[in-house]
Amino acid sequence: MKVTLAPLPRFIRLRLASRIDSIHTMKGRHIARLALRDIIRRDLPPINMVNEQYAIAMTDEAKSQADTAFKGLNPLYHTFNTLHGLVERFNHLPDFTPEDVELLAQDIAIYMRSVLSEVHETVETQSDRKYAGYLYTEAAVLARLFFLTPPSWTKYCRGALFIDEATTGISKMLDDRYWHRNLKKYATRWREHLHIAFGDVKRGAAPYCSKHHVDEWDARRKRSRAIMARLELEDQDTKERISLIEQIDKSISNPALRRVELMTRIGGFEKVATESGYAGQFFTLTAPSKYHAYTVFGHRNAKWNGASPRATQRYLNRVWQKIRAELARREIPVFGLRVAESHHDGTPHWHGLLFSLPEHSAELLEVMEDYATREDAEELQGKHGNQPRFDMKPIDQEIGSATGYVVKYISKNIDGYALDGETDDESGRPLKETSKHATAWASCWGIRQFQFLGGAPVSVWRELRRFRNQEQADKINPLFAELHRAADAGDWQQYTQLQGGALVARRDLPLRIWYQQKDEPNDYGEYLDLIKGLVMPAVHIPPIETRLHTYRIVRKKPEVLDDSGQAVDFDFDLRGASAPSRTRVNNCTEVKKHTKSGGDNSPPVEPEQYEIGQMTREQKKRLNESLRNFKPERQKSPADVFESLASAITASDCDEVDQARAENYMKVAAAIRNEVPTRKNSTVKPVPLTESLKYQLSAWGIKSELDIHALRCGAALSFGDQMVYLKGGYLVEKTKASYCRARNCNAELTPDDKAFGNEGLCLACTAKLIGTAAIKQRRDDAEQRQKAERKQENDALLGRLKVALINRGLHGKVS
Repeated sequence: MKVTLAPLPRFIRLRLASRIDSIHTMKGRHIARLALRDIIRRDLPPINMVNEQYAIAMTDEAKSQADTAFKGLNPLYHTFNTLHGLVERFNHLPDFTPEDVELLAQDIAIYMRSVLSEVHETVETQSDRKYAGYLYTEAAVLARLFFLTPPSWTKYCRGALFIDEATTGISKMLDDRYWHRNLKKYATRWREHLHIAFGDVKRGAAPYCSKHHVDEWDARRKRSRAIMARLELEDQDTKERISLIEQIDKSISNPALRRVELMTRIGGFEKVATESGYAGQFFTLTAPSKYHAYTVFGHRNAKWNGASPRATQRYLNRVWQKIRAELARREIPVFGLRVAESHHDGTPHWHGLLFSLPEHSAELLEVMEDYATREDAEELQGKHGNQPRFDMKPIDQEIGSATGYVVKYISKNIDGYALDGETDDESGRPLKETSKHATAWASCWGIRQFQFLGGAPVSVWRELRRFRNQEQADKINPLFAELHRAADAGDWQQYTQLQGGALVARRDLPLRIWYQQKDEPNDYGEYLDLIKGLVMPAVHIPPIETRLHTYRIVRKKPEVLDDSGQAVDFDFDLRGASAPSRTRVNNCTEVKKHTKSGGDNSPPVEPEQYEIGQMTREQKKRLNESLRNFKPERQKSPADVFESLASAITASDCDEVDQARAENYMKVAAAIRNEVPTRKNSTVKPVPLTESLKYQLSAWGIKSELDIHALRCGAALSFGDQMVYLKGGYLVEKTKASYCRARNCNAELTPDDKAFGNEGLCLACTAKLIGTAAIKQRRDDAEQRQKAERKQENDALLGRLKVALINRGLHGKVS
């Protein structure tokens, strides 16, 4: 029995062994052997089928490049004994604790660094492009060995990967936090898939996902809320603080608000459809039987192909892509909503609401039924026909509205609102209970539960609702004012119509999201795009900024109580430092800081109180001794940590894998120590002078060797009102800040100040000299000039368009 069950994950192996031992005790050895044979025949094949999808295929004796798992890895860079040990640990991920997963992520990242250091020594003389390409290729091959899709892998396969994208990808693959996030997600899905194969996810056990995952998900959610309750958001400009957890509860992260927003949108869609003469159809789309682990009665499905819920969701997405393409070819416009929910065994299926013109209803049914039943069509020959796979029926207004058809599916997949006393059709459990399972299921498999088809984007709607000044909106633009009024009133119908209707293309939207790149890169060197507001591309007005504040997450200030137990608010920040004394001398010694081992909740040690001028002889001796013996704590070098780890491994008997691991730790420590003198003794290291940089410098006319060297070392060069400096290997242009020259002002000059104010003065100071009427006249003159220039541009564009039309008429195409 032990030999048979040994390859299985530990949590399954223990349960099977316990079952067989119980049968052996109660019914004897012969019945126990029959039970083991039944397990081998019935339970092991689906479990092995799942493990084959996730585990790295290895043989006991395969510890060299000859093994197929290491195919494509260059033996010049890799230590295969070490890699074999990492693979063995990877194959035990379903049994790992969170700490084990984190340690594995750290070790893979350390091994990746040692490999790339070997590659660096080989190719460091190559050009920048080839150098980045070699490093990325070796890192990507190693990442794919552990079933991790490398960053920007699609672009790399197409040969369209830029150097900065390759650098970002390499930085991610070297980071243990990046590996930890991906390994944690991989381990969770692997274990949950094993629970499905073993029978822990079905009616009679746990619907949608296993009890183990629901408990972990719920505990993680409560733990996260407890942490966020101790944090605040601090405005970086005003230093004003607001509760983080309150802001989260005001967003769509709150299930109740998410449900309300979904109902508002689908209600608005229904009004748009009614106004436009569209008819509604409700459909259900299910995957073929081979995607289901268990039948509707809870029995094991012999046809199951081992597909995970995520794989089944990909199948449904592919079917819908084909349906959408066919509808586009036939020019049948549709819009609506689809809801992805789980069967009792975790397999997803779709419910949806589609609106189309009445004359297209029959053709829509024909197209959807054709594509939904193409795969394994032979299994649909029974008395139910295609209904087990696909069903569509028109909305009957006498029974209920279109919103009424989907309200139950929305509520049961979020929070179970207004479903008291109702039970799930498949599992028989209360919908209030299964709603938690549904959310945990979607979180585990990364499945998007609700998706609107067509219509205006909800992100613009949310930004409009953030902009709470209707009076200012009226001044910006009439269309913007009406859009803001509709969003503020929660009128999705009016908002959709103003944006161009339910079938508007994204390129034709009059109001869109305005993104702005962050000034500082993240840990991987990426400059991320952040939502800053809204923009109207067709109208010549500046973007409308809706996010006026920049916040950072900080800990809550400690609450101080007075003698009566009431909270006392001080006008200074209690962050561990002593408060300012009321006299010139602070008569208290500083509180000794706790180390990390004590934790944040360690009770502070009460310091001995001294009064200057009234100390005893013993107190003076203790104070002098403490001052004389005080030594600041030396910061520990990362190299020391790696060397101590290596020493701990080699201190006792260790095998070849541990020995190789210790050698890698020593390599990393040596590399860190070699970098330290360079960092301490050298000045700023100039940026390499690449061919691309030379081209940029020549384009700017920068030829002086001194100027070029200064730029490469981080300096900025001035060109009139502009400054030029190097950022990420590229020349960046920035306007120099200038300030008002008026006495007692010194305000930074804005573009409006420079355009309409007196030279060197802001608009406020200019108005004091020449009056607001003169400034208004300057604005009007500038607007007239812009209109004249725009008219000239339009006339020239029309001229080119006429020529193009004539050429198309003559030659059959635009030249």
